[in-house]
Amino acid sequence: MIRPAVLLTLAALAAGCAAPTTSAPPPPEDAELRFGGSYRFANDPCRRVGETAVTAPFLDDRADLVACPVEYEGRGRFAIDNTATEAVRTENWVVYSVPIP
Repeated sequence: MIRPAVLLTLAALAAGCAAPTTSAPPPPEDAELRFGGSYRFANDPCRRVGETAVTAPFLDDRADLVACPVEYEGRGRFAIDNTATEAVRTENWVVYSVPIP
């Protein structure tokens, strides 16, 4: 006979092995940036950013401000594909100005 404590342990382990969900991750945290949704597609590591003291000088009605993680290997491709120019960096993010077509 299996003890209840063993069953609870097995249930907890099985729950931890569940398939990942497809919902978008929570917005990242950075005291210098205010994050919006993903930029190109669901779960995109690059996120729209809003107005803060750091981003205000770069706001333009002809461009979006988009932040990509510093460690994101696709940043170069992102910049080329979107004709983006680097506006500012924080410790963990590179903020780009992306022209609106």
